[in-house]
Amino acid sequence: MAEKEKDSADWMDAAVAFIEHMNQRDDLFDAVAALNKKQFDALVRAGFREDQAIRIVAGMASKPDK
Repeated sequence: MAEKEKDSADWMDAAVAFIEHMNQRDDLFDAVAALNKKQFDALVRAGFREDQAIRIVAGMASKPDK
């Protein structure tokens, strides 16, 4: 395997290992959920309707349109 291909494979293996490790941490997903809920609640308090707040929070989690 060429050196560049080996470096790429090493990086991908490390990325997969990191994602697998993150997946074992329920507290990570609890924190993300709490952050999204807090953002939703703040938007509603600021005067957005619930359907608008949902779209804003969902949009923050999605990839941007091109």
